Amino acid sequence: MLLEKSIYCNEEILKEYLVIRIKILDIYEQKVRGNLKGCTPKEQYDYYEKKYLNNATYVKSLLQEYPELKRLLELKNNSIQRAECEIRKSLYAEKEQIQKIFCDGRKFSGTVGIYMSKGDTHRGGRSVAKVELDNGTILYYKPHSLDKNIKYQELYNYLCRKTGISCRTVQYLSHDSYGWEEKIENIPCKNESEVEHYYFRMGIHLFLGYALGATDLHGENIIAHGEYPVIIDMETYPGYLKQQSEKDGSSVEEKINKSTEIKLANSVIHTGREKPHF
Repeated sequence: MLLEKSIYCNEEILKEYLVIRIKILDIYEQKVRGNLKGCTPKEQYDYYEKKYLNNATYVKSLLQEYPELKRLLELKNNSIQRAECEIRKSLYAEKEQIQKIFCDGRKFSGTVGIYMSKGDTHRGGRSVAKVELDNGTILYYKPHSLDKNIKYQELYNYLCRKTGISCRTVQYLSHDSYGWEEKIENIPCKNESEVEHYYFRMGIHLFLGYALGATDLHGENIIAHGEYPVIIDMETYPGYLKQQSEKDGSSVEEKINKSTEIKLANSVIHTGREKPHF
């Protein structure tokens, strides 16, 4: 059975997609029974992971106890397999372009690995994937168009030129429903001057984010490439600001909350707020 071949023997998929509530309940039950060793919660969890979570026989029995969990895991695994097939198909179909844009002309014959992201999903559960080629190049497959990334970079480059400062251009290959993006290395600044330049460039990003009504502009979505801050997730660009009235709300507390929300939405602080999850 596909599930037994892939899920039971694949520790990473199991760790990532085991429903958290079932996991917490099982840990609690093992603790009540006195089956967890360790003096601290961390030591007890490490023991649980080693003794139970990495035990294929135990996991199989747990999935039998929760058949819906088994079904969801199987669906997720099938989705991952389909996504990997799509990525490989796109990779080889655009081999020459990818070698030219991302590999400095160096040829590749295959992949070392395709690593699915734990981040946001798109288009039926598809997610960002890190793709490592056998010529040493690492790039990212994103299951959505990167056209707005390219347009944003044009704006950013224009403002950098106007202010007399250089910028780090990110390489993209964009299509209607997916795109390829180069890997940006995290590199520390070498001196105080580079730190100053970094924050100057970050100010340009902040201005553009504010002007475009974007959110989610925080540390997890920015890579510091030396003196160059690079935005790696532009899902919320351009943003949408809902028009609200300060007269809404019946109570004083509601009016205060709405007034505060409007002020935040119209300030530069809005750019750093996490996107809403529905």
